Amino acid sequence: MDSQFSLLGISSKEYIVYKSLLKLGPVSIRELAADTKINRGTTHEILRELVKKGLVCFQMSGQRKRYLAESPKKLTNLAKEKETRIKQLISSLSTKVIPELEASKITGSSPTVKYYEGEEGIEKVLLDILHSVENTKDKTYYAYSALPIRKYLYQQFPNFTKQRITKGIQVNVIALGKGGEEVQLAQRKWIQNSSSNSSSYIIIYTDKYAIISITEDELPYAVIIEEPGLVQTQKIIFQSLWSLLP
Repeated sequence: MDSQFSLLGISSKEYIVYKSLLKLGPVSIRELAADTKINRGTTHEILRELVKKGLVCFQMSGQRKRYLAESPKKLTNLAKEKETRIKQLISSLSTKVIPELEASKITGSSPTVKYYEGEEGIEKVLLDILHSVENTKDKTYYAYSALPIRKYLYQQFPNFTKQRITKGIQVNVIALGKGGEEVQLAQRKWIQNSSSNSSSYIIIYTDKYAIISITEDELPYAVIIEEPGLVQTQKIIFQSLWSLLP
């Protein structure tokens, strides 16, 4: 429950205070602090924030304020306001911020090479594939898959394929050796390879070329190279080989 409230920008202590107000009705800060076991100073700050968020109001009793909770239905309004702000942010990022940042990039510079280690690093590469490819026109990427590396790919990100399918992303895979699952939005062709030394998974997507592999100690790592010329060449090689395979 706390995690759901945190998405609305409501802290765990704010949640405790709000829930206490729903139970108690109009109360003073002293009474509320006693019920929640939160000191008065912190309780006062929390109430001020909850009033700003429209979840708490107060009544005057003589010269003292007594606080009470607004209807829980107000949470829906808060969520809708947050949704509106997020949509505005996404629009601003897409139409203004990102184009301005892209325009400021140095052109003709050396390729960008990023290195990642461990299962967490592999997860970051897989997330980058999803986020990058879902915004392209054809929503397609290409991969070379070797049997020894497959068991390491999705250990940290087991629902990768499900998310890929949900986002409508197509993958064409050239598999080195037998194996590989038949799933939606995936086409697979095979190169019969007797060598057991092929231990890499290579992904070609947008303007990036990623290599996922393992060390001699079976520790997974990944490298992403960002260089449009290299990627375009690799796409041509992949598509040419793809057309020749049965």
